Amino acid sequence: ALLVAMSEWISKGTLPPDSRYPSRANATLVPPSADQVGFPHIPGFAYPSRIAQPTLIKSDEMPPSKGPAYPVFVPKTDADGRDIAGIHLPTLEAPAGTYTGWNLCKAGFGEGELCDNNGTMIPFATTKEERLKNNDPRLSMAERYPGEGDRAAAIAKATHQLVHDRLVLEEDAGLFIAKPN
Repeated sequence: ALLVAMSEWISKGTLPPDSRYPSRANATLVPPSADQVGFPHIPGFAYPSRIAQPTLIKSDEMPPSKGPAYPVFVPKTDADGRDIAGIHLPTLEAPAGTYTGWNLCKAGFGEGELCDNNGTMIPFATTKEERLKNNDPRLSMAERYPGEGDRAAAIAKATHQLVHDRLVLEEDAGLFIAKPN
């Protein structure tokens, strides 16, 4: 869809969809502390306590020494731990859990350190009772989608919105929308 938008921009002068990239200007890109990011306190899954922070190397000194650290910013999240900025695919707009672009190593493998290039999915509790029992602040599946077909309807609505916003092609919409049997 973005290639089509770019082609229309070049050939017809039609402006592309607005950027959804996180930025400091709109406060969707923040310092990497749990409080600033807003990541929820999910039982059994902690926000990383350390984020790699590259530093300037003063190569004009011998031996070279470390200079100041570069600032590091990460996307701000909502109450589910979902990045606020960005293009939310329909199944993420009507989520079944918290999806992150990062994951933490388990005990015995650098516990608490970031796993390289691995994301994770932390499912929502099935019911409100299960959620409360586990002290999970995120709404359960039953609270989000109380009726049969509610999640499918939310996915369809999100798909149609992305088509309207020119971020998903009409011919690709069927990949997200469940077809009746």
